[in-house]
Amino acid sequence: MRKQANGSGLKKLKEKYTQELQELNKSKPKDKGDEGLLENLARLNAQLGVSRDSLVCPLSDTADYQKELQSRLSDLKGELKAKTTEIERLGPDLKAKSKAVDAIDSKVDKLETTVNAADDGVFKAFCKKIKVASIREYEDVQLKMMSEENEKMAEFVVQQNRIGHQYVSSSRVTERGL
Repeated sequence: MRKQANGSGLKKLKEKYTQELQELNKSKPKDKGDEGLLENLARLNAQLGVSRDSLVCPLSDTADYQKELQSRLSDLKGELKAKTTEIERLGPDLKAKSKAVDAIDSKVDKLETTVNAADDGVFKAFCKKIKVASIREYEDVQLKMMSEENEKMAEFVVQQNRIGHQYVSSSRVTERGL
């Protein structure tokens, strides 16, 4: 119903612009203003065509479309049922494996705590001397410093090579020029 109203509105608008165009053609020669009206008319004709196409929908097409949708729906229901069955089948196994992983994580945490306590005992005097809380803190700082140092050294080597190549190139140019 709404599409028909939209289509009839477009028809009225087309008739209006067509009438205005005819009146303009009678009264004066074509200019740029007429081109705008022609463009509007062409646009409206295109919209009218689209509206007509959307209104034309034979029942056989909708019936076929409904069958296709029903088929897709039943396929999706079947797929959902298969996935639900698979989830139900894998659920207990997943729970058991999750519990096993949690138990292993707990053991790892306990072992880590034990190792850290042993490290703290061994390096207690050293940590006190260098004024850090634990050997892990010292290792983190040292690792960061070493990594920055290695990065700076690599940049230095690259720049040194670049300067060396520039020197060799300029030497060759100078030799050729002399």
